[in-house]
Formats: sequence, structure tokens, C-alpha cells
Amino acid sequence: QSTWGYNDVSVLENHHAATMFEIAHKLELFAGMDRAEFKYLRRMIVRCILSTDLAVHADRMRLFDERAATYDPKKEDDRMLFCELLIKSADISNPARAFQLSKWWSDMITEEGFSQGQRERELGLPVSPFMDPKTHSQAKMSIGFIDFFVLPIFRAIERVAPLVGESVIPSLAKNRLMWQSMLDLENSAPAQPAESPKPTVALSGSTSGSGSG
Repeated sequence: QSTWGYNDVSVLENHHAATMFEIAHKLELFAGMDRAEFKYLRRMIVRCILSTDLAVHADRMRLFDERAATYDPKKEDDRMLFCELLIKSADISNPARAFQLSKWWSDMITEEGFSQGQRERELGLPVSPFMDPKTHSQAKMSIGFIDFFVLPIFRAIERVAPLVGESVIPSLAKNRLMWQSMLDLENSAPAQPAESPKPTVALSGSTSGSGSG
């Protein structure tokens, strides 16, 4: 139903934005604003939430890269775009946390994805990208996520807000090394032999293939 309601465009993000405003309306959070203030705030919130869709990540990064050198906080479009990047960076910032906490969240996300992949396989459906434990490694995916999404966005923000980069990027580098160490261990481990079918226990207590005993 939500997919139809949002015409297959950023369905989850549109749902988040709509739900946020429903809750805010019930709580009368914007009651003290005039129409112009509310209109401006709503536009900013909606843009920021919709920007968290990874499908538009490359486009937002390209646009900010074009504007970063001449960024002017007095320009509304520049402010809006920078706010989008800040929300996007917060949305995907887990790899920058202390490694123990970051890995815990990564474990939860990976387990959820692999469970979905397993269910898709059981239903005879194509397994979604990165959700097949037979072909994907958590450590390898984490490194790729840092390299292609998290680090570039904080590098971009650093061009306008250097202190953000100084505080976050060293943590990303440290955690990437931890994941790389884990991946190296995976790659150096001997290949596990295919698991043999477990014997079926017969009613008499014997196992199939071992005679009547």
C-alpha cells in the first residue's frame, strides 16, 4: 500500500517523512509558527529525510562537490544541500562509532539482511544484493561501505566543516583496519569441506546406511 501511495519513489523515506509530520501535528509541535516559517521548515525536513535514500546518494554527492568550493551559508540552496549531507552522514555514521558498538550494530544489520536472503531463497525468489551469506562477507561489505559511502561523505563535509572531518575520519580509518584484519583472517582460513548429510536415525535406533544393526 505504501509503495503505491508513494509511486515507488523513496518509499521508506517518504513514509518516514509523512509519519514524522503526523506525529508532530498531533503534538502541536509547529503550533507557534506562522505559515511562512512552517513552509520553510517542512521543505527542509522533507528534503533532508528524502536525501537519506541511497538511490540518490551519488547525485547529492556530485551536486555538493560542484558547490563546495563556493559554498555560501547565506544562500538557501547551499544551506539546504549541506543540511542534507549532515543528515545523510548521521544516517550512515555507524562505522565511525567505537568499534565494539559499531560491530554490534553491523552484526544486527547483517543478520537481518542474511535472514531476508535466506527467506527469499526458500520462496524461490532472487536473493537481494548483499544478502546472501554464501557469497558475501560481513567484513568485506563493511570495508566497501566505508570506502564508497561513509568516508567520501565525511570528506565532503570536511571541506565546509573541517572539525567534523578531524573528529570522525580517524575513527573511520581505525575501524576500517579492524575490519581489514578480520577479512584477512577469513581469507587465510582453510576452506571448509562441504558438510556431509546427517544420518537419519531409524526407529530401531540404527542409522540409515549402517545396516539393521
